[in-house]
Amino acid sequence: NIFGVYVGGKIQYFFTTLKAIPILFVVISGFIFFNPSFFKGWDLIHSSEMFRSLPTAIFVLLSFEMVCSIGHMLKNPEKNLSRAIFASFFIVAIIAAIFQFLIFGLAGNSLANLSEPTGWISKITSNPFLPAILDIFVFGSIIAGSFGSFTTNCWNLYKLGEDKHLPCSKFLIKKNKHDVPWVSLILEGVLACLLLAITVDLVPLQNMTVLGIAFAYFLNSLSAIKIEKSYTKLFSGIAVLSSLYIIFLCFKNLFIYGIDIPFLIVMLLGIIFAIFKKLKPEVA
Repeated sequence: NIFGVYVGGKIQYFFTTLKAIPILFVVISGFIFFNPSFFKGWDLIHSSEMFRSLPTAIFVLLSFEMVCSIGHMLKNPEKNLSRAIFASFFIVAIIAAIFQFLIFGLAGNSLANLSEPTGWISKITSNPFLPAILDIFVFGSIIAGSFGSFTTNCWNLYKLGEDKHLPCSKFLIKKNKHDVPWVSLILEGVLACLLLAITVDLVPLQNMTVLGIAFAYFLNSLSAIKIEKSYTKLFSGIAVLSSLYIIFLCFKNLFIYGIDIPFLIVMLLGIIFAIFKKLKPEVA
């Protein structure tokens, strides 16, 4: 990432291949071994579980909006930014829906009880090497997602530093010759490593991540109501209600899965820094 978008883009081609192979494997296997009986007798009584798992599902779809973080690098961002967001969202959503439909057709309800990403393969083959090979691609895909997140999220820290919302803001906005905010990038990596090093259960971490992002969406939606024209306020109002619903589900899941303390500490530190920077001029 420190070497810039050009080099990072080349690496992304490799990571995209890692992502595509397990997806293609599921699609091909799904068409060959698809079992329609798994879809019979759909139990609506358990449909409430779908709503409770909504934050996790949204977590899967997160990151398409990260293009906003690097919008300043796009050519003609006024037109191309919204196109990139909508195009990437629909592509990811369609692929995820097809993937989930076919993998359920392969394994059925047993998917809910799997402890390993490739545990369902035993439904179609007894080959001991195939799950291990696919595991490499699956976890490679996770690394690919992390790489993409670092590419964009460091610009969020940079922007906070540029607007002087954090201590040591002058340090955060330092960039190298490739126009990459290397200090923000390294700080982001250190924070991520600390969180993962002291976090055992990743489910609460996912839930709290969605909570933080949903709260950000909520504030943005409120701002949009204020600045938009009357005939478009309806969409912002729907966005406000949607964000509130996701926030409610996240708080509900906190009681079920627990709270990720390291993430909570980082979030509270950010709030404390924001309050400190807001009150500092008044104290002076």
